[in-house]
Amino acid sequence: MRARGVLAAWTYGVLHVTDERSERLLQDFYWHTLKSYWPEERRFVETGYRSLPFAFAEVAPPSFAMREEWSLAQLIGYVRSWSATSRYAERHGGGSGCRPGGELEAGVGRSGGVAARELAAQHADRCKAVARWFRSSRSTAILRAVNVETVIQFRGQVECRRDACGPLGLVMSGHTAQRPQERVHFSFAGAAPADLPETLDDASVTRLSPESYRISSGARAWTVSARAVHLHREVAREFYQAVPSRPVRWTQRVFWRIVLALAATPAGRWVFGARSRR
Repeated sequence: MRARGVLAAWTYGVLHVTDERSERLLQDFYWHTLKSYWPEERRFVETGYRSLPFAFAEVAPPSFAMREEWSLAQLIGYVRSWSATSRYAERHGGGSGCRPGGELEAGVGRSGGVAARELAAQHADRCKAVARWFRSSRSTAILRAVNVETVIQFRGQVECRRDACGPLGLVMSGHTAQRPQERVHFSFAGAAPADLPETLDDASVTRLSPESYRISSGARAWTVSARAVHLHREVAREFYQAVPSRPVRWTQRVFWRIVLALAATPAGRWVFGARSRR
C-alpha cells in the first residue's frame, strides 16, 4: 500500500424488504433454514467486516444503502443465487429448495416490492468515491459482457440442476480454467432443455442473442431461452485465507493452556464452579 493510502473493504449484508410478512419469512429462511449451510466465514459479512483483524487505524465511514424495485421473480431469483440456498437444494432436492417461493408470493404479491440491502464499509474515508467507482466498474463490466460471445467456459465435470418451480430453471455448477480453486454457479432464468444430462464435461455457455444461449459439451449442444443469467463465484474461502490472522501473545497461550488443563480435572472444575456461584 502507498504511504497514507486507504484500504477500503465493503460488502452488502442481509437482504431486507418493506413488506413485514415477507421480511419475517426472509429473515427466518436466512437465519434458521439456511443457518448450517452458510460457510463459517459468513459471519464476517454479517458483521460488516468489523470483526476482521485489520492491522490499520480505523476510519469510521458514513452509512449508505442500495435500494432496488424488484418483482417477485427477481426477489426469489436473488435468494436462489445464494450459495447456501444451492447447498440446501442439493441436500434436500429441488422441491425443498423451492420453499421460500410460494410463501413470498403470498407475502409480496406479483407486483413486487422495495428491497434494500444495507451496505457495510470499514477502514475508508472516501466511501462516496468508492461507491461511485464501484457503480462505474459494474456498468463497464456489464457493457463488456454484452459484446463477449462465450459467457463461461467450465473445466472438468459440471453439475446441471433443474428447478421447475422457480424462476431459475437451470443451475450449472463447476470450476473454470481461469479460477480452478473457485466453485462457480451459472444460473438461467428460463427452463432447462428436457434432454440435458445431469452432468457434463468441459461445458461452455455461449450467448446467441439477448435471451438465447447455447450450452456445448463435446459434440452435443443445447439451446436455452432465458430472460437473464447470473454468475455466482464462491470466493469467501480464498478471501479470508488472504486476511492475516491476529497474533496471540505467548503469555495468553500459556494462561489458556493452564485454564484448560485445570478444567479437565475434578479439582479444577470445583474451583471454577465455586467462583461462578459467588
